[in-house]
Amino acid sequence: MKSESVISERGQVTLPKKLREHLGLAPGVKVTFVPSPQGILIRKSGSRAASLREVFGIIKDRVGTDAYLRRTRGKVE
Repeated sequence: MKSESVISERGQVTLPKKLREHLGLAPGVKVTFVPSPQGILIRKSGSRAASLREVFGIIKDRVGTDAYLRRTRGKVE
């Protein structure tokens, strides 16, 4: 289902009624806007677990399992 809308002077976008009904977006439902290479993904907030890409964006120090276990448990003898 493809729909178009126009951004207002106040930066607001109205989602077409058929699209809102199809997606179950009722008044008061919070949505999250996620930038992507294809455009903007709009989804219900808290409706799904965060995508792997979002989670990896949070992790600052990426190490393998063995290195992580050595760091947290100490060297195994």
